[in-house]
Amino acid sequence: MELECRELQPAEAAQACAFTETIFGPLPFEWWEKEPRFTASVAFVEGEMVGCIPLSLRRLKLAPGVVVDTAWENAVGTREDLRSRGIGSAMIGAAREFLADRCDLLCVYRGAERSTGYHFYADKTGHVDLCHLSFHRLETPEGTVPAGFESYPHTAVAKHAAELARLHDSNWSAYGGFPERDEAYYPWIIDSIIWGRIRTERRLHLLRERGAVVGFCITGVREPGRYRDESCYVLDFAVAGGDEQAATRLLGGVLALAAEQGRPVCWPTGMHTPYLALLDSHGFVQGPRRMEVMAIPIRPASLFGHLAAVRGGCDLTLDVWTPTVDCRLWDAGDHAPRVTLEMKDRELCLMLTSRLDGAAALEDERITTHGPAPRDKVRETLARVLRCTPWAYHHLEYI
Repeated sequence: MELECRELQPAEAAQACAFTETIFGPLPFEWWEKEPRFTASVAFVEGEMVGCIPLSLRRLKLAPGVVVDTAWENAVGTREDLRSRGIGSAMIGAAREFLADRCDLLCVYRGAERSTGYHFYADKTGHVDLCHLSFHRLETPEGTVPAGFESYPHTAVAKHAAELARLHDSNWSAYGGFPERDEAYYPWIIDSIIWGRIRTERRLHLLRERGAVVGFCITGVREPGRYRDESCYVLDFAVAGGDEQAATRLLGGVLALAAEQGRPVCWPTGMHTPYLALLDSHGFVQGPRRMEVMAIPIRPASLFGHLAAVRGGCDLTLDVWTPTVDCRLWDAGDHAPRVTLEMKDRELCLMLTSRLDGAAALEDERITTHGPAPRDKVRETLARVLRCTPWAYHHLEYI
């Protein structure tokens, strides 16, 4: 079998969209066409497309002040009679090569940690879990619509985009793990390709005080079809400064509307959401971890450079050794002290995404070092540049 894996060409987009439909269900091509930053890794055998990994290019916030370019795999599939023959791994390998001129990380949302699909990512292609997600569920919501609560169809999102981005930054400024918010983000994400695949009624809920918007929530209810679910999903949620009282009022309005429709409410979050107490107080039940954010570094030096740029720089020349990687992370010049950081591939990925505490990793030998640089200087640099950032998750960005 002569296999060719490469980046999708623009003229092949309709063919790729139709291929994914054979595996994941209908997706009108208009949804693919309107994605502003979209490509795919595709596989061909004897001129016939036999595999496709659509890729959504997004700016991901790793930590406060640290935003990097990423590609998100979704609707990954190979032709049924050719599965388990290395085509998926080959497409991911090709993606890592052709994305190297534009992306720092290759990412995916994945669940079912005991499944063959999960182990494909974790064991065969080297993806690393960056954070775990759980779904909080309230079967019989109760609430009261507060003063200043307004509810609109999703078409109102574009009008309020600047306010939503501002509120999100105010609430989640200390967190990473989600696409960068700006005025252009919300008009795009509210009509992104996932809603063509998983048809969902989206609504925007606002909370006002003295005329000013102080909080918002975007919810979604899936329409009848392959992905039908009766629940009302909390897709995005933010209040100015994370104010607890405003969050309580806003959630109360959302719960009141869900109660009127007789719908359970489901709120997917990261493990360290600041709203755990709010969820508990309303009777939400947290399920077991259900999904992961996974990634592979494409440009390690670029990732480290982004971290160092906002965390005081680095005056050491750093090399990295793992069982599969040798690379230079940072060149501080000919006369700078040099050190090699030794670790497993998992630690490298966590380190470069602000999900690893450098000082702790040195202490428990997840990172070891060798080289002439003074040990105290190495420890100080890693403790300063490699800090672990709490990550948040908002279901609006799922793909």
